This record gives sequence, C-alpha cells and structure tokens, in this order.
Amino acid sequence: MDWFKKNPFWSVVAIASLVAVIGGVVFWRWAAGRASDLEQDLAGTRSQVARLKSRGVFPSKENVEIFNQTNARLQEYLAPAEERMRQGQIPLENVGPLEFKRRLRLAIDTLTREAQRGVGQSTKLPEGFTFGFSQYVAATIPAPDSIPALMQEVAAVQEIVRMLYEASVEEIVSVRRWPVESFVSRPEVEAAGKAAVPAKGAPKAAAAPAAPAAAGGDLLPAIDVNPDWLTYRSVPMEFTFVTDAEKVRRFMNRLLDPSVTKPFYIIRAMRVVNRREAPPTLDLLKDQAKAASDSGKTLGMNFILGTERIAVTMRIDYVELKAQPAAAPPAAPAARGANRGEAK
Repeated sequence: MDWFKKNPFWSVVAIASLVAVIGGVVFWRWAAGRASDLEQDLAGTRSQVARLKSRGVFPSKENVEIFNQTNARLQEYLAPAEERMRQGQIPLENVGPLEFKRRLRLAIDTLTREAQRGVGQSTKLPEGFTFGFSQYVAATIPAPDSIPALMQEVAAVQEIVRMLYEASVEEIVSVRRWPVESFVSRPEVEAAGKAAVPAKGAPKAAAAPAAPAAAGGDLLPAIDVNPDWLTYRSVPMEFTFVTDAEKVRRFMNRLLDPSVTKPFYIIRAMRVVNRREAPPTLDLLKDQAKAASDSGKTLGMNFILGTERIAVTMRIDYVELKAQPAAAPPAAPAARGANRGEAK
C-alpha cells in the first residue's frame, strides 16, 4: 500500500492495465461465442441450401401440370359464360336525334299503358312518369354520338320495368339512370385536344371547364364506372318500387335467370324499408283472429311476416363485355431493292 501512495502515477497505470486486461478477456470470450453461433447458423443455411438443391428446380413438373389442369377447367366454364354474355348484349342502334325522341316517347307511352293490366294487377306510376328520361322528353336533343348508348339504356329500362310488371309490384316510385351520354368517347374532341397541346416553352392557356351533366332527379351521379382496365362495361340503373317480399323474390329470380333473361344484369345494392311504421298491436291481432275464426278461417303467421308492404331501392347494372382489341397487323418487310439502293 505504501508503494501505491508513493507512486500514484504508476498506480493509476497499473490499475488501468488490469481493467484493460479483464475487459479484453471478457470481449474475447464474447467474440468467440458469437463466432461459434455464426458458424452454426452458416452451417445450417448451407445444409438447407444443399437440401433444396437436391430436390430439383421449383416449381416441380407435378405443380405445373396441376396448374395447367386447373386453368383448363376454368376456361371450360369461362368460355361459355363469355359467349352467353356476348349473345345477350343489347345492340347499339344508331338513329337520328328526332327518331330517338320519337322512339323514346313511344316506349314511355307503351310502358305507361302496360302498367294498367287489369283489376288487381295494375302497377301505380307517378303522374307524367318518364322512366328516367325526362331530360329528353323535354326539348333537349341528344348528341348524335351518344344516341346508340341511350338507345341501349332505353331497352334495358324497358326490359326491367316489364319484369316488375310481371312480378305484379304495387307501385314504381322512381327510375334513375346513369348519364351514359356524359361518358361517350368523342374521337374528334380527343383529336382536337391532342392538336391543342402547346409547344414546349409556350405559355399554357387556361383550361375550359367541362360541361356538367344535366341536373335532374332521375339521373344518377355522373361518376365514371368503367375505367379502361376493366374487361367489361356496366350501365347502372336504380329502381324504387313498393311491393311485398314474395314479389321481390319473384322479380329477382326472373331478373337473374339466364334461361329467360338474355342480357346480363347484376344487382349491385338493395335497400329495403318497411312501409309499416309500427308493428301490429296485440289487440289488433286478437280482433283479426276473432274475425278469422268467425268466418271459419285461421289467421296464420302470414299476417305478421311476409305480407308487409316494403319500399325497395335496387341498383341494377346492365353488364356487357368490351370489344376485344384488334390484333396489330404484322410489319411489312423492307423492300430489298430499297436496301440495295441505300447500300450503294
């Protein structure tokens, strides 16, 4: 101890050296253990790689055959479905604007007359009902390039309304259609837009606002539901009607039956509201049961369930496959004479 007191500098050096030696030994032991763990992990990885290599290249031949068989079965189902959809597509008929308005007026008058089928079978319609086409029943003239899509939409509305008549719904409250005329491609407009692209460095002109779709209570929002990446095209329509549950089922079965309905329709959404604001009271049920027993009948459960008048709002899409793009013609081979002339 006296030496440490007499030589404080060397005492500090000795203590620091001892601490460094102890730290070095601890670090060496930790590094050796870590190296051993890494060697074990490396050996395990090498063993797994060797095992995978010995099993051959993935995917195996058996997996490829299973994939091809599954794909072939899917094609067996998809090909007839695609053919059926193409056969059931409503044709795009092109007529003049005045002829379109005449046919539209005729279709509305026919549907209005068909709604009165007889006592107990008629379907109530709003006064002056236009089935979603009030815009063109008025003075509006459709653009010529939008008439084929409008004619197709008129045909789809006609068919669905007649299905509602067949189901004997009590009332059709409203028909709202998607404004197809707002999404008809116009080649001349696109070409004009491309030609109007300013040169590099030239000041950009202010963009003109797009013309909004005609406002009206019988139009769905003008939202593009057919992006380019989809292989099909849909035309949404919305029908609101009043009936009972049994007739709703009858209408849906008729709409979705491929053996009867050739065009392809999809029910996208449905909202059902019970028109009875309050359930029947116990006293009312007792009175009904007594009246039924006096007449020799039974009240049954249908009085409570299944006969309520319900208001149904149904979004129905007419769906058709888009036309397949035409294959690009093969490039014509260069003339030999021209190549020789250039070589000279």
